[in-house]
Amino acid sequence: METTFGALEELKEKTGAKILIHRIESENLRKAEVNLTELLGMKNVQIDADSRVDDGDLLHVGNIEFKVIYTPGHTNGGTSLYSEENKLVFTGDTLFKGTYGRCDLPTRK
Repeated sequence: METTFGALEELKEKTGAKILIHRIESENLRKAEVNLTELLGMKNVQIDADSRVDDGDLLHVGNIEFKVIYTPGHTNGGTSLYSEENKLVFTGDTLFKGTYGRCDLPTRK
């Protein structure tokens, strides 16, 4: 597996995981000039999202409930997943250790 993004197809195949993406970003999943696979020398993603999410949607992983929080910045469709009960948040590239994530990517205006 190359990177999380570059490994989508393999990850889905091996685990049966669902691919979710914010509605705003869904068209960019396959656009190499936007998702930067071309620039990074990776093969372009050839997979579609299983579902699109929006701010406020609730997702369940086992018995843990996550609320989708729209957090644009890294990309226009950036999202974080928050479990209030477990006091847990997954921010992806919205936050980096000690700082915020990059905000100069192609979908940012």
